[in-house]
Amino acid sequence: PVARPKGHLPFQQNPLVDPISHLNRYLLEPIIVSSGLNSRTVSGVYQLTEPEQALALLAASEGLSIDKASDGQRHLSEQL
Repeated sequence: PVARPKGHLPFQQNPLVDPISHLNRYLLEPIIVSSGLNSRTVSGVYQLTEPEQALALLAASEGLSIDKASDGQRHLSEQL
């Protein structure tokens, strides 16, 4: 990540797993990134004070969906 103002998490052309890894520290239910997204890069500034909103924004801006699996875990994957 680049220099960050307090409470913000900026990324520029970083692997998708980087911001998700940081957000997972603040989320009550961590997110698992689908293996097909390992090579995707993202840019943006995500607010750590609202991790669920940051996750929703990241997913929406990248055309991804957040789904809950039968085992209760949440997964980030391509929208179908």
